[in-house]
Amino acid sequence: MPIHPRFGNRRFISLALSVALAVAADTLILSATAYAQSPQTPATSANDAVNKAKALIEKKNADAAYKLLQPLENARAGEEAFDYWFGVAAFESNRLERAAMAFERSLIANPEFDSARLELGRTYLRMGSLDLADQEFKRLLTRAPSAQGKTLLEGYIAEIARTKAKQRFSVSTYVEAGGGRDNNLSSSTRDFPGAILNSFGLAGIQPTGNSIRRGDNYASANIGVDLTNRYRENRSIFFAANARARFFGDYDDFNYTLLDAVGGHEWRMGERSLGLSAFAQKFAQDGAFDPASAATRVTNNRTILGISSEFRSPLSATATLGLGLQAGTIRYQTNKTQDTDQVTFSTSVQNLPKWMNGGSLSGMMFFTKERAKRSLNEFIDTDVSRKSYGARLGVTSDPRESVSWSGSVSWTRRADEKSFARAGLVEFGVDNLYDVTLRLSWRMNDKWSVQPYLSYMDNRSNISLYSFRKADGGFVIRRDFK
Repeated sequence: MPIHPRFGNRRFISLALSVALAVAADTLILSATAYAQSPQTPATSANDAVNKAKALIEKKNADAAYKLLQPLENARAGEEAFDYWFGVAAFESNRLERAAMAFERSLIANPEFDSARLELGRTYLRMGSLDLADQEFKRLLTRAPSAQGKTLLEGYIAEIARTKAKQRFSVSTYVEAGGGRDNNLSSSTRDFPGAILNSFGLAGIQPTGNSIRRGDNYASANIGVDLTNRYRENRSIFFAANARARFFGDYDDFNYTLLDAVGGHEWRMGERSLGLSAFAQKFAQDGAFDPASAATRVTNNRTILGISSEFRSPLSATATLGLGLQAGTIRYQTNKTQDTDQVTFSTSVQNLPKWMNGGSLSGMMFFTKERAKRSLNEFIDTDVSRKSYGARLGVTSDPRESVSWSGSVSWTRRADEKSFARAGLVEFGVDNLYDVTLRLSWRMNDKWSVQPYLSYMDNRSNISLYSFRKADGGFVIRRDFK
């Protein structure tokens, strides 16, 4: 039976099959009688739903077609025509696993149903199952399609081979340079004397060192690398690292460097995935001199080490659920009482609504438990153990456009677990941190982009010493190497 590439389908695998193939899949007909020999359904009441679904698909309303046929699946699964059009509706509405099962059932009913085999191959492509897609296209080649059909299939097979070669091992790097302004370098409260009075009952104390609220301009530099080795179709190992530095104009005590690295393994199971990784972070800053000792600098230098896991699974045609678990340690170089071990649980949902044309909406909730490694001093058992929970909402526009943007709004609530850990007059400290971030990107070409950004933080605490507001904005010029 000849192959029928359906009318109106312009969305293929996101693994970058060429534009020529995409056009061909819409316009080439592998035989002059392809449509006539695809599964036709007589105009009977029993098949009204299938005929209506076909009409909806041709009008590019596959979601409605899927919802029309889905309630009938249990009763009519195994019917060649029903399974084919149900698979088409599922594929066009991005329900890929359901589409694959429907086309497979249709081929069980009729192994020579080439239209279903072509659609099954295209479904595997969209799912990223390149070996399975390659197998289906090569089976179709053995059935002596027309010259046009043979050219189309050979194009798919060749592009799969090129994609697989690229996926086996890929490296990308980037460098960034920019500048901006931070209006509160040390996240200090605006009224330090009043905060000390309210927190500890001490009057007339003036800020010194990092307690002084300062703003300054800065220059920044970033460099990063990403490596992926997809050693099997559904398994890959990855590694990413970056180094960031910020240099202030007037207050170079606050210059810092930040090193990040993460590596791990990912398993894919159809549309589901499981990732396991290990990560490390190193923060280093000059810090201000301690007023009590000209030879001692007070710093927040720290090292973070940990492991994490994330499971992702589709919730619907456009939404994906993520479940995460992370365990880590934070160790400070000079501020040992702040050392903690922590565990974080998170759940997230990412949605790709059609009205955003490739953009995404995301939401995340998390809970973190931090256990201090030691007490604040040898005479008491109070320490900095705490728990935190919060939520984050994010939006990203279509990255294919030359101008794109992303933004996020987050809220984190932190509660001390030990009495008088941060103040002498407030037994249990509670902070609510609000964070708003916006980043734009103008891609001049596939290598160069300019990215302005702005963030605002507002920490509201029942310990006034820890209440602060902070704005940070600037831009970076980015160069990508692939």
